[in-house]
Amino acid sequence: EHISEEECAFLYDEIFLRRAYLQDGITLSSGEGDVLDVGANIGLFSIFCCQLLHHSRSTSPCKDRIFAFEPIPRIFRVLQRNVEGMEKVNARCFGLGASCAKSEQFVYYQDAPGESSRRLDESREQRRLMGTSEEGVRTSCEVRTLAEVIREEGIENIQLVKIDVEGDELEVLMGLQADDWAKIKQIVLEVCDRQFRLSRIQALLERNGFRTSFIQQKSEWAEDSLLFVPAEMR
Repeated sequence: EHISEEECAFLYDEIFLRRAYLQDGITLSSGEGDVLDVGANIGLFSIFCCQLLHHSRSTSPCKDRIFAFEPIPRIFRVLQRNVEGMEKVNARCFGLGASCAKSEQFVYYQDAPGESSRRLDESREQRRLMGTSEEGVRTSCEVRTLAEVIREEGIENIQLVKIDVEGDELEVLMGLQADDWAKIKQIVLEVCDRQFRLSRIQALLERNGFRTSFIQQKSEWAEDSLLFVPAEMR
């Protein structure tokens, strides 16, 4: 199920056909730990991971869990329906940031739900460059930290953290506590490099024992980067 057919087709191509998040040494293997899908949208990456991990040729049952985080209630309802019946996918209706908040303002776009964000000025500018007139609908969402989630869910091993949160990537990582970093094997982020965001994220990762590589992505209205931290660079 989707909200925007055009966006869904783009995401399917990006995730399933081009495997954009599995580049530069990023891998997924059954039995290697849980997956955190931060900014899950309608759940395509979580579904992709579920198929890859739980339909492998391994003779032993896979215990890896997938946690899908999506703060916008309208998008979350579609995510829930899309992963219904996938017992290893745990959908959670809140955002992730540097600190917890019961109510944060996000803006939701019906025609492009993946552009929904709590960075209102950035999202407006992006929409202007795209030539899209829809103003979006403001909605209140809960925000928590990764550290809190890791403790509540009893997460010990994380084989991959995927983050695509329209400008809040650094804040998501700042929500980790010092002892959380050792649990993480790989990270992949989509970063729009405003206000030196990319270099600040790289510096944070390097301080916590990670080396990084990145691939620049360009479109007619934006330039961003996919930032990879494969296990071999840990």
